[in-house]
Amino acid sequence: MANALENATDDGLNVSVGWRAIGITNQRETTVMYICEENPRAFCCTSSICRRLEDKMVGGRTHFVETCGLPISTYFIALKLLWLMKNVGAIKA
Repeated sequence: MANALENATDDGLNVSVGWRAIGITNQRETTVMYICEENPRAFCCTSSICRRLEDKMVGGRTHFVETCGLPISTYFIALKLLWLMKNVGAIKA
Protein backbone atom coordinates (compact mmCIF):
# COMPACT_ATOMS: atom_id res chain seq x y z
CA MET A 1 0.00 0.00 0.00
CA ALA A 2 2.83 2.37 0.85
CA ASN A 3 4.38 1.74 -2.57
CA ALA A 4 1.07 2.32 -4.33
CA LEU A 5 0.57 5.65 -2.54
CA GLU A 6 4.16 6.66 -3.23
CA ASN A 7 3.78 5.83 -6.92
CA ALA A 8 0.48 7.75 -7.07
CA THR A 9 2.17 10.78 -5.52
CA ASP A 10 5.11 10.46 -7.95
CA ASP A 11 2.58 10.39 -10.80
CA GLY A 12 1.18 13.71 -9.58
CA LEU A 13 -1.99 12.40 -7.92
CA ASN A 14 -3.13 14.07 -4.71
CA VAL A 15 -3.33 11.34 -2.07
CA SER A 16 -4.36 11.90 1.51
CA VAL A 17 -2.06 11.07 4.39
CA GLY A 18 -3.19 8.61 7.01
CA TRP A 19 -4.51 5.88 4.72
CA ARG A 20 -4.64 2.51 6.47
CA ALA A 21 -6.22 0.25 3.86
CA ILE A 22 -6.85 -0.16 0.16
CA GLY A 23 -9.78 -2.08 -1.34
CA ILE A 24 -9.22 -4.25 -4.40
CA THR A 25 -12.01 -5.08 -6.81
CA ASN A 26 -12.32 -7.21 -9.91
CA GLN A 27 -15.50 -6.25 -11.77
CA ARG A 28 -17.03 -5.78 -8.30
CA GLU A 29 -17.24 -9.53 -7.77
CA THR A 30 -14.20 -10.06 -5.57
CA THR A 31 -14.14 -9.46 -1.84
CA VAL A 32 -10.98 -9.22 0.21
CA MET A 33 -11.31 -9.25 3.98
CA TYR A 34 -7.94 -8.75 5.65
CA ILE A 35 -7.39 -9.64 9.26
CA CYS A 36 -3.82 -8.93 10.37
CA GLU A 37 -3.67 -11.75 12.92
CA GLU A 38 -4.96 -14.46 10.58
CA ASN A 39 -4.54 -15.71 7.06
CA PRO A 40 -6.27 -13.06 4.92
CA ARG A 41 -7.44 -15.53 2.26
CA ALA A 42 -10.73 -17.36 2.39
CA PHE A 43 -12.62 -19.24 -0.30
CA CYS A 44 -16.30 -18.42 -0.22
CA CYS A 45 -18.78 -21.03 -1.34
CA THR A 46 -22.09 -19.20 -1.51
CA SER A 47 -24.04 -21.59 -3.72
CA SER A 48 -25.86 -23.14 -0.74
CA ILE A 49 -26.86 -19.65 0.46
CA CYS A 50 -28.20 -18.91 -3.03
CA ARG A 51 -30.29 -22.08 -3.11
CA ARG A 52 -31.69 -21.36 0.36
CA LEU A 53 -32.66 -17.79 -0.62
CA GLU A 54 -34.20 -18.97 -3.88
CA ASP A 55 -36.39 -21.38 -1.91
CA LYS A 56 -37.42 -18.77 0.69
CA MET A 57 -37.87 -15.59 -1.34
CA VAL A 58 -41.03 -14.70 -3.25
CA GLY A 59 -40.04 -14.89 -6.91
CA GLY A 60 -37.24 -17.34 -6.21
CA ARG A 61 -34.06 -16.63 -8.14
CA THR A 62 -35.53 -13.41 -9.61
CA HIS A 63 -36.55 -11.89 -6.25
CA PHE A 64 -34.05 -8.98 -6.46
CA VAL A 65 -34.28 -8.34 -10.21
CA GLU A 66 -36.72 -5.45 -9.83
CA THR A 67 -34.54 -3.86 -7.14
CA CYS A 68 -31.05 -4.26 -8.58
CA GLY A 69 -31.50 -5.87 -12.00
CA LEU A 70 -29.78 -9.12 -11.05
CA PRO A 71 -30.96 -12.58 -10.06
CA ILE A 72 -29.83 -14.20 -6.82
CA SER A 73 -26.27 -15.19 -7.63
CA THR A 74 -22.97 -16.24 -6.08
CA TYR A 75 -21.63 -12.88 -7.31
CA PHE A 76 -23.60 -10.91 -4.71
CA ILE A 77 -21.22 -9.34 -2.19
CA ALA A 78 -23.80 -9.68 0.58
CA LEU A 79 -23.80 -13.46 0.19
CA LYS A 80 -20.00 -13.57 0.33
CA LEU A 81 -20.05 -11.49 3.51
CA LEU A 82 -22.71 -13.77 5.02
CA TRP A 83 -20.55 -16.80 4.26
CA LEU A 84 -17.44 -15.13 5.72
CA MET A 85 -19.27 -14.07 8.88
CA LYS A 86 -20.54 -17.62 9.37
CA ASN A 87 -17.27 -19.41 8.56
CA VAL A 88 -14.39 -17.14 9.58
CA GLY A 89 -14.29 -16.48 13.32
CA ALA A 90 -12.29 -13.25 13.20
CA ILE A 91 -14.69 -11.69 10.71
CA LYS A 92 -17.72 -12.79 12.73
CA ALA A 93 -16.14 -11.17 15.83
